[in-house]
Amino acid sequence: MFRSLIISFRTVAQISQPSSRAFHSRISRRRAGGARDVLPLQSVVKVFTESTSPNYFLPWQNKSQVEKTGRGFAIGGKRLLTNAHVVADSSYVMVRRHGSPAKYTAKVEVVGHECDIAMLSVEDDAFWSGVAPLSTGEIPHL
Repeated sequence: MFRSLIISFRTVAQISQPSSRAFHSRISRRRAGGARDVLPLQSVVKVFTESTSPNYFLPWQNKSQVEKTGRGFAIGGKRLLTNAHVVADSSYVMVRRHGSPAKYTAKVEVVGHECDIAMLSVEDDAFWSGVAPLSTGEIPHL
């Protein structure tokens, strides 16, 4: 158990300094013994998409382009999980890690509209440095 929870934020001057842990060490839990645990924010990403829906009344035309944003999280294996309605009909998908200004191109791997879940992949290794995938629990017995 945590006896004390200290959330520490680096100042803007500290973040702008070159560091191997530029932003992923900004938020952490500190145990009573001084050890730090990673908060789930290192797994959270913001998803940016540009999409064009089909026009069913004029099938030779598309509707105007729309920009959408949503949230997702890292699940391991260079994959992210997000909502399907965020990436539906998307022509371009980018992701940004929590606390980072850099955006990375993502590819939609699988979309499940029935359950509103989509899986994305990011090939850039710079995106994955310091990302801690969320661990899932066991599947309940049904």
